[in-house]
Amino acid sequence: MYKWSLTVKVKKFFLKFLSYIKENPLIFLIYSAIFGIGIFLRFLIWRDYGSLQWDEASHSVGGIFFAKFFAGNLNSPSDYLANYPATVASFWFYPYGYSLLASLGYLAFGISEFTARLPSVVFSVLLIHATISVTREVKLGRMVSLLSGFFIATSSLIIIVGSGAMLDVPMTTLIIYSFLFWIRGLKNRKDKDFLKAGILGGLAGLIKPTGILILLFIFIFGILLFLFSKDRLIFSRGFWKGILGGVSIFSTWWISAVLVNFLFDGWIGEEAIRGVKYWFDFSGVFGKYVPPWYSPPWYKIEAWYYYPMHLLFAMGLLPFVFVFVGVFARFRKAHLADLLLILFALGFYVLQTFASNKNPRYILPILPILYVYASVGLNFVLSSIRESNLPPPRKLGCAKRTIALLIVILVLAEAFLPLQHALEIGYIPGMRYGFDFDTRKVLEIVMNDKEGGLIILDTQDNLFNVYVITFHLASMDKNGKYGCYFGILEPNEIFNFTFCGKKVRYILVQDLNSNIGKYINANPEFFTLLGEVENTDRSIYIYKVKG
Repeated sequence: MYKWSLTVKVKKFFLKFLSYIKENPLIFLIYSAIFGIGIFLRFLIWRDYGSLQWDEASHSVGGIFFAKFFAGNLNSPSDYLANYPATVASFWFYPYGYSLLASLGYLAFGISEFTARLPSVVFSVLLIHATISVTREVKLGRMVSLLSGFFIATSSLIIIVGSGAMLDVPMTTLIIYSFLFWIRGLKNRKDKDFLKAGILGGLAGLIKPTGILILLFIFIFGILLFLFSKDRLIFSRGFWKGILGGVSIFSTWWISAVLVNFLFDGWIGEEAIRGVKYWFDFSGVFGKYVPPWYSPPWYKIEAWYYYPMHLLFAMGLLPFVFVFVGVFARFRKAHLADLLLILFALGFYVLQTFASNKNPRYILPILPILYVYASVGLNFVLSSIRESNLPPPRKLGCAKRTIALLIVILVLAEAFLPLQHALEIGYIPGMRYGFDFDTRKVLEIVMNDKEGGLIILDTQDNLFNVYVITFHLASMDKNGKYGCYFGILEPNEIFNFTFCGKKVRYILVQDLNSNIGKYINANPEFFTLLGEVENTDRSIYIYKVKG
């Protein structure tokens, strides 16, 4: 019965889709062109980036655990985590949502940097559809839908962030889809729409904890509706189904950490709880002191200045200005859906300005909403030009069309040029992608030794760190002979340090003047040089501990 019902639904959807194409061939072609441009730009930019960096590896390394588990290649989860402790961060410092998405790519196409980034790229394309769907649900008009789709398809910030294994674009896409169903629920008050909206909001939180803010915001919005308009949404059964459904899905993240802490003694449970607690420590998230030695620019610039400058850079001047025109145009009349979207964008923006850590991608969830109202503003100006009644009518008609066309061209160019400029100057918003860095070749030299043991690094940076090493090592080590630990403080600990039954056997040195590098040079009788790998900007020396 279920299969038959699903077949009928798919058939109805397909027939409806064909009917739409037949009735609107030109619009379908324009939408197809927008998606085509978006996909082309994403794959074009994607190819230009090199090795995985710190954040990317920490987001996607947990997917290897899931892929091996689903494929039946994981005999002991605790032993696996003991070998690769960096995996724990992929589950509990960051929720396990991206790891699950990455595991699907690993199972389908194999474990690689390509498949690690695949979920983010796919959701970057889906964000075009999500934004267009919201404009259609709010009935903003066909022109606004087309313009919004173009803005998302060519957005420098969305394309660049989406080209890496980053959490922000998948979270944003799920938030916008959640808004789609919240808006439908506000219109028809159907339980199933509220439930879908809540589930999508919960999934956004499973990608990145800040995604759950949409459910908190919706709850506050329901209260405000009752207080100021006596709307009884807050007392709706469907509304609470959505809220509780989303919270239940999100809760699996911290509940799993509690269970792991109960079932596994030692560092695994402690790290799981510590990762979750970070996001609930508001004094740390909003009041943390950032020391001078850790001072990338997004930590030092005040948010009231920093975020508007980056939004201007990402959107272009005219689209940014048209946001305010669009908000004014819609708020001349009361629209509940507009109020919902604008208040979320404003609230999310203000909250991020109070956070200790500032980064352009942290406000990415408001960007599709800004693009929607930039489209509304542009459409409002074009409509005003068309409806003006100044003489002489014949010449004015031609002038109107010329002016309208010029405005559209200027705004669309303003939206597209930031991407070109961002690529020219190497604009990477707080991510710093690397160039070709042959981590796998380094690990091949280690594994050719075939003895096994712990691998440690002398120093860590954005491209050479435990998370990246763990990502590649976990995909190459079939028998669990090797492990990768975060590092040791004193060089003389190398000979007696053990972690989960494994001793330090291999040291990867990228700085001969580091403490470990100097120690190895001063005590060559205790170490064997297995090999050297030259990368784009440095050499990695692979040493084995004797004995």
